Amino acid sequence: GNPYSHMLGEYEFGIINWVNNEFQINNVIFLDHPAVQVSWYGANHFAEYNGFRLPTYNEWVRSARGEANSSWPWGGGGDMHLKINVLNSQYNTPEEFEYPWPDGTTPVGFYNVQNNMIDNASSFGVYDMIGNAWEWINEPEVFNDNIKKSMGGAWDWGLNNSRLKWISLYTTGQPTWSTGFRVVQDN
Repeated sequence: GNPYSHMLGEYEFGIINWVNNEFQINNVIFLDHPAVQVSWYGANHFAEYNGFRLPTYNEWVRSARGEANSSWPWGGGGDMHLKINVLNSQYNTPEEFEYPWPDGTTPVGFYNVQNNMIDNASSFGVYDMIGNAWEWINEPEVFNDNIKKSMGGAWDWGLNNSRLKWISLYTTGQPTWSTGFRVVQDN
């Protein structure tokens, strides 16, 4: 019943199915990519079930930018240093490079020095805070409990919409083709 489900097949994302009491991914080239098409409720349940939680707004922003007061995890400006996603990768990929995946997400930590690209890690060493997948946070909207927030922009967003403080609001936490999550473990 998800109105966005056609996008997964169209862009060949790593669809995960439950088969014979185990999760199976339909295409192994997506094995190291972030999980997308996850609702806020699904992300929150996964986190709680496994002893984690979704980050708050302040936690997410702090891990993304560290001590810097920048719109990008790596500091500096955007267009000159845009190194975050497939859509905008003309700023970061080596000559003659071709993505082995169709438009969409990249493996976690793909944009780094080891791949001959400019590193997109935050000062805390956290990768892909913007530009790979939107990430759900656990920050209630004051005026409506049914509105859930995600942060960071995704592979399908351009420069102006992929900044650390860019927040997307979804009613009832609906999944989208570019929304995933990361979790926090309390000590």
